[in-house]
Amino acid sequence: MSKVACSRPNGNVSLIPVLCSSVAWVFSLLSTVQCSFAKWKVPSATSESSLPFVPSGVGFWGFEAVGGTCFSYVFDGAGVGSPPHDTAYAVARAFTGIADAIGGLAMASLWSSVCFPSPTATYRKVGCVLLFAMACDACSMAILASSVCRPDFFDYAVPGMGEALGTGAGCTFGGGMMYAAIACAFWLFAGLSCIMVGPPRDDNEDTVVASEGLENRQVSATGELGDAGEDYYGE
Repeated sequence: MSKVACSRPNGNVSLIPVLCSSVAWVFSLLSTVQCSFAKWKVPSATSESSLPFVPSGVGFWGFEAVGGTCFSYVFDGAGVGSPPHDTAYAVARAFTGIADAIGGLAMASLWSSVCFPSPTATYRKVGCVLLFAMACDACSMAILASSVCRPDFFDYAVPGMGEALGTGAGCTFGGGMMYAAIACAFWLFAGLSCIMVGPPRDDNEDTVVASEGLENRQVSATGELGDAGEDYYGE
């Protein structure tokens, strides 16, 4: 029998981790590129007119100012220092990149299994990788404990900004973190669903069954012709 391309050799249940990991990867990427991964809360008494900008969110590649404009952490100008990123920020940024990379590779391998058979052991290993991607996306939320969420973080660009913002300034749950949480949920669903995928179908068995059916039809047809001949000559 001729094989049908991409016929889901491991069964229709193999589509569940494929679709879940695809959704997770998209949301993981969205969380990484957000310049408002964590939302900055600023005391209402802060006077925006006395500051060149007021942050409304911080991300892994830049920050968002009030008004929705994204800026790089690196400022040009005399007397402007380097962003005081600490270890917590570097770790959170590394984890979100790792989640995107290994999650994307695992998703690609699952898509290939739609066309090519994979043993159950492979699905178990891919499931573990997906769960690791979930853990990495969860660890990216460590940005809340990093220097970018301290009131005085932007003092390197605008001296005295931390004092102007007040001690109540800091980070809270933001849009990028919501995307990361959704990604974690779908990484989890994808990883666990890999356990439900069974072994690939045996194409040889299908061929044998089809061949036996064809032979039975041929034998039946031969028998009918023989009976018809006997009746004819018997008359």
